[in-house]
Amino acid sequence: MKKIIFVILAITFAFTACNTKQAKETSDNDVELSGQLYACPMHPEITGKKGDECSKCGMELTEPVKTAPVETSTTIKAADSLSSNQ
Repeated sequence: MKKIIFVILAITFAFTACNTKQAKETSDNDVELSGQLYACPMHPEITGKKGDECSKCGMELTEPVKTAPVETSTTIKAADSLSSNQ
């Protein structure tokens, strides 16, 4: 009887642990997919996701960070070839 109860508890624990890990990975992916960073109004060098706190002053990160478009190697090569033709 004790073995049966132990086995049931072990199986329940295993399913619960796996389910919690999956839920955590999903929420982390949602943040990464959004890609939007926010900065502290007083310390713009401190960035993070919306709602985080500034590590310097404790204020909420509310200012959206504007990111520059990333240049690809083909863009750079095309610009180089245009400048060398002149």
